[in-house]
Amino acid sequence: MFKVSTKEDVRRAIGYMLIGRYHGMEPGAEVREVLQSGMCRNIIEFADNTKDLEQLAENHRQFTEWSGGCLFSVDQEGGRVQRIKAPLTVYPPMGVLAQKNDSELMELVGKAMALELRALGYHIDFAPVADVNSNPDNPVIGDRSFGNSPEKVALLSCAFIKGLQAGGIAACAKHFPGHGDSSKDSHKELPIIALNLDEIRAIHWPPFKAAAAAGVALMMSAHLLVPALDGVRPATLSPTIIGRLREEIGFNGPVASDALDMGALSEIPLEKRAIGAVLADLDLLTLCGGISDVPAAFEALVHAEEQGIITKARLEKSLQRLKSLWNNYFRPQPDSLESIENLTEVARLELEERW
Repeated sequence: MFKVSTKEDVRRAIGYMLIGRYHGMEPGAEVREVLQSGMCRNIIEFADNTKDLEQLAENHRQFTEWSGGCLFSVDQEGGRVQRIKAPLTVYPPMGVLAQKNDSELMELVGKAMALELRALGYHIDFAPVADVNSNPDNPVIGDRSFGNSPEKVALLSCAFIKGLQAGGIAACAKHFPGHGDSSKDSHKELPIIALNLDEIRAIHWPPFKAAAAAGVALMMSAHLLVPALDGVRPATLSPTIIGRLREEIGFNGPVASDALDMGALSEIPLEKRAIGAVLADLDLLTLCGGISDVPAAFEALVHAEEQGIITKARLEKSLQRLKSLWNNYFRPQPDSLESIENLTEVARLELEERW
């Protein structure tokens, strides 16, 4: 998985870097073709992919057979961003649970989520939100955050990370360099963060520094324009901002993009978004528009390498980071789905007195 020297190595490396998304509950021929071709070794799922848990687990087994090995991910934060609900445990928003100021509770929540997600064959949970909700009018973060105090967000998000990863699911601290001060929703348009560097460092970076020190498996970039850091490029496409994450925050693991189809980046063609994210030093590109986005991004990245825009050494660097993710969190799919009633009961046992 390390060396990138041949054309086939380039194609294999890019496949490890792309996260695809399909619509509906039954995967079609295009999903099979993308996975069998090696264009994509990661799948993210949403609520519309779930008819019932047995069907979801069976899809995972089928995708694994087609791909020869695949990482499955989901946004399972709790509250309004919990893709799979009943019969799984349905969690309040983290901002509500954070009012108890109980780090042991947050660790138990992480472990309970991991128990259920592992049973379904997942490897990655794109949670927790490590943003400090400093703007009460923020339309997209709000109660997804653990609060408006950097210290509290750092403490509780790291407790959640500890529990989730102890349960065998990779956690992802998001959205760097901090989405908490935005007044716009990046799903729809590009927010501008008008803070100076000292404010950003003091308010928005402590949770990310704490997560890096706690060994979080992944971090996620935000689609934000932050003039104090880069006046031209959104964070996801900014080598300067991702460079701060690597050097100042001290995170050397894989960085995933927020969904590249979001409205904040809509003025940039998809192919340029994908190339720009790789040039910015991201390792996983999340393509949530649909499975047809995968071949488009894949071929754009292959062509960029052929033209010398992206080097083989750059692709190899991402593979080195992703190797630890696969070594620590990839597991074959469960042979059968345990009784979900028993699982959810076990998941809730330690939570009942603290809920």
